[in-house]
Amino acid sequence: MEKEQRRAENLTAQDRAFITELVEKHWGVIESKKSDTVTLKEKSKAWEILAEEFNAVSTAKRTAQQLKQVLDNMMRLITIFVKSVTAALSSTVN
Repeated sequence: MEKEQRRAENLTAQDRAFITELVEKHWGVIESKKSDTVTLKEKSKAWEILAEEFNAVSTAKRTAQQLKQVLDNMMRLITIFVKSVTAALSSTVN
C-alpha cells in the first residue's frame, strides 16, 4: 500500500514574510536568467539553503520545491494586484 500524502498546514503571514526575506537574500541567484548547467546547480543549491534556513525557524516544514511554488504564487498574486490597481487608476484618469 502506498502511503497517503497529507496536505501541509497553511503558511502564516509570518512564514510568508520570512520567505520574502530569505528570497531577497538569495535573489541574485534564484532569479538569474541564465540557464547553463553551473547556474542551474547554483539555483538548486540556493533553494536548498533557503529551505534549510526556513525550516530551522518555522514550524511549517517545507521542501525547496514547495517554497519555490509559494514564491511563484505570491509573485502571481502581486502581478494581478498591480494590474488591477493600474486598470483602476487608468479608468479614473480618463
